[in-house]
Amino acid sequence: MRHLILSFLFMALAKGVSAHAFYFAYAEVEYNPSTSKLEASVKVTSHDFELFLLEKLKPNARLTEVLDNPTNAGVLSELMFQNFSIFNDGEALQWNWEGYFSDLQGYTTIYLSSSSFEWKQLSVSFNLLMSQFPEQQNKLTFLFKGKKNTFDFLPNAFVITLNRKDYE
Repeated sequence: MRHLILSFLFMALAKGVSAHAFYFAYAEVEYNPSTSKLEASVKVTSHDFELFLLEKLKPNARLTEVLDNPTNAGVLSELMFQNFSIFNDGEALQWNWEGYFSDLQGYTTIYLSSSSFEWKQLSVSFNLLMSQFPEQQNKLTFLFKGKKNTFDFLPNAFVITLNRKDYE
């Protein structure tokens, strides 16, 4: 009888638990002084990113159909820029879509690079998926010459500024 009560209690609690209680995206950005480019990786939950992409690009397609189509590279770069943008001294840096990798744990990592530029002051906006998921929280780790800083991005605060002199 005790096992039956515990089983019933567990099922009642499990029913009230959401299968997807949080939303996160993680980015790692490094300024490469030898190429004067930013190199970035952005890790998102695959099914959340699929919903986001398909809403924006192609309804009723699968994530891999959109990501594997080489004709979508420019559109994907622009879509990423709209939701993960970096400005250098007020001038927008455009992302180049380098590729992606989806793992068996349900995450997709997107690889991006910028064109060459002389870093002065970077303003970073990272609101990826925030319009779809109000509880979305993003994190960015910025690396340069062995220094590493991590920043949180929330729906009401998703812009940071990085001065090169702070990393010299």
